[in-house]
Amino acid sequence: MPEAIESRVEAARAAVERYREAHARLYKERPANEHGQAHQEIFDVMLKELEAAGFTDPEHDKRLAAVWAESGDVNAKELGYKDAADLRAAVEKGDTEALNDLAAFEAKWK
Repeated sequence: MPEAIESRVEAARAAVERYREAHARLYKERPANEHGQAHQEIFDVMLKELEAAGFTDPEHDKRLAAVWAESGDVNAKELGYKDAADLRAAVEKGDTEALNDLAAFEAKWK
């Protein structure tokens, strides 16, 4: 897998993680009726960071979907598989460890 793809995915993951942290702080520090503008601001920061990483679809749902799709092979490689197809093949064969690996990563990155 080209290093450029891994770097792009790592940058996107970092942007999503920063968003999640800011989101959690926002919901901890402010009453629900004050989230609107502040939430939009942290969301816009994440979108700009994703764009800087090369995820540029103008529709934010599609931009996020591209992050998840491209990160699949990187996720699998980090778990010791050749790529996402290799991980799915192990799951289909009934490999319990592969199934647990897949569940853990999907929970974290989706």
